Amino acid sequence: VGTDAPNWLSGFKLYPNPNTGVFTVEMSGLPHDEIEFTLFNTLGQLVKREVTDFGTGTLVRVFDYGQLSAGTYNLRIRAGESAMYVKVAVQR
Repeated sequence: VGTDAPNWLSGFKLYPNPNTGVFTVEMSGLPHDEIEFTLFNTLGQLVKREVTDFGTGTLVRVFDYGQLSAGTYNLRIRAGESAMYVKVAVQR
């Protein structure tokens, strides 16, 4: 995944990609009370939003969006004012 990671993030993986709407995010970096994951469709419309704790500075999270239509989505990972975007390809 070719993205510019924010300075608080030291490691990031999203797999498998492409997927069936079920994928795993692994990340590590400076601890934050809260990380926000927001999934947008190609029109920029909000599809899903989840907030999780990143207080340990490590996270392994499985997202199950199996009901999504096939297509390309943008996943925003945000901590405070800093964010990055990753493309997620859903195939059927």
